[in-house]
Formats: sequence, structure tokens, C-alpha cells
Amino acid sequence: MGVPFTPRFLVEKLSTHPEPESLLAISDTLAEYKLESLALQLGENKLDQLLFAQIMLFLDRMSVEVLRGWILLHLTTFILKKLVKFRQFI
Repeated sequence: MGVPFTPRFLVEKLSTHPEPESLLAISDTLAEYKLESLALQLGENKLDQLLFAQIMLFLDRMSVEVLRGWILLHLTTFILKKLVKFRQFI
């Protein structure tokens, strides 16, 4: 994510919050870093659905990265081949 932070700042930020032991303190700290967050209240019978949703989100992001890498690799290869042919022509 590339978010700069120091553990000292986080501890200070959370401990000085009006409700230091709450999800609100964590949410406010994340908001200060401009990170989106979402709090959920789930029963034990819904935990497997949450895990499935996280896995699907992870796979979705990974598939985008793999596709982006594949396109970049093929574009780079195509451009390099054209440059090699061009240099041989000169």
C-alpha cells in the first residue's frame, strides 16, 4: 500500500483518541491516512462467507495484476522485436 507510518505515531494516535479501545479509533486513524475501512458485525454462522469474500477479492486483484503483467510483457517483447528489426535495417 505504500503508506508511510511509524509505530510510535500509531500508538500515540490510538491512545489519545477519545475512545482508544474502539473500532472508531482504528477507523479514524485509517481515515487520517486516507485509507477506506469498513466495520462489520457478523455472527459465527457468517464467518465462512466473509472468508470466501476475502478470497474472491484477493483472486480478483491478483487476476488483474497477472493480466496487466502479461500485457506489459507482450507489449515490451513486441516493441523490442521491432527495434531490433529496425536497427538491422539501418
